[in-house]
Amino acid sequence: MKRFVIIVLLLLSTAAIGFTQILDKTVATVNLHQPEIITSRQLDQRVEQLKLMMQPVTNKKDILNDMVAEVLIKQAAKYEGINVSDAEVLMAIKQQMGPQGASISDQQVKNLITQQTGLTWSVYAKQAKDQLSINNYLQLKKKDDFEKIKPPSEKEIEDIYNENSHLFINPEMVRFSQIYRDTRNLSPTEKRKARDLIFDVYRDLQNGVSSFEEMVMKYSDDTQSRYHGGDVGYLQRNDVNSQNLLGKSFFDSVFALKQGEISEVLESNIGYHIVIVTEKLPKRFLELDDPVTPATKETVRERIISLKMIEQQQIILQRAVEEIVSELKKDAEIVIYENNIQ
Repeated sequence: MKRFVIIVLLLLSTAAIGFTQILDKTVATVNLHQPEIITSRQLDQRVEQLKLMMQPVTNKKDILNDMVAEVLIKQAAKYEGINVSDAEVLMAIKQQMGPQGASISDQQVKNLITQQTGLTWSVYAKQAKDQLSINNYLQLKKKDDFEKIKPPSEKEIEDIYNENSHLFINPEMVRFSQIYRDTRNLSPTEKRKARDLIFDVYRDLQNGVSSFEEMVMKYSDDTQSRYHGGDVGYLQRNDVNSQNLLGKSFFDSVFALKQGEISEVLESNIGYHIVIVTEKLPKRFLELDDPVTPATKETVRERIISLKMIEQQQIILQRAVEEIVSELKKDAEIVIYENNIQ
């Protein structure tokens, strides 16, 4: 049942899975308020999702039981009028993204989800709505239990910090602004034109024709940073995802710059850049009241409190699933076709 409890978190980072077209079979039927089937293909998809997220998969019957529980709670939530809108899905994603989420548009979120999962936004939003409605239903039914959760004491906070102080580290970081020309999906001819343009921009910068900020507004393809002088925020030395996206050569070039120094034209995996480093921060250990990152006001103390509260919520959520599903099964018709589980 634990896999079911964490499915909302899995959903926000699950990649799309491809399957060969085979004859689909029914592995279960569930009817609480309406008949619904679970197919062998859906079961296989869930198994692959869990494997990608490094979750333990013992046998398919256990996974199917979790999916049956999910259908039961989803139907119960719908029956009680619990619905989730597109806006609520977008808000949940932005909240999980932290400070970065507040600075990007709804369309940028949709584009990011499509790129990361390979799913269309409509398909992803449908899955997310189902999972969030389930979560809302569980919290409604166990409201009293959730309201009893208390923040950790000061001694607990200090103990957690002391036991894990080696984990509270800010890696080396740089903050930079950029003029960026996107070369993704360009033909060779179009890419050469983009390269010629960025070198013309660099030459004009060197000759003092326009300021860096003016060049950003006029030439940068980065719409998110364009209205902030090209500021893209902080880049962490250990950010593997960014390094894979941009390329190690670009990464190393940015970290090699001095504060206030403007780079030459740099090529990344996604385009051409002219970069100016506005801040350099060395690796450092964090104290309890230090911000977790320079880009957020949340302190280490607040992060510990938040994580401890989430831990308690997960315990209640897991217990809630077990209790509620047990009750719902009494009123539901459930058939498992074991011969179709392979």
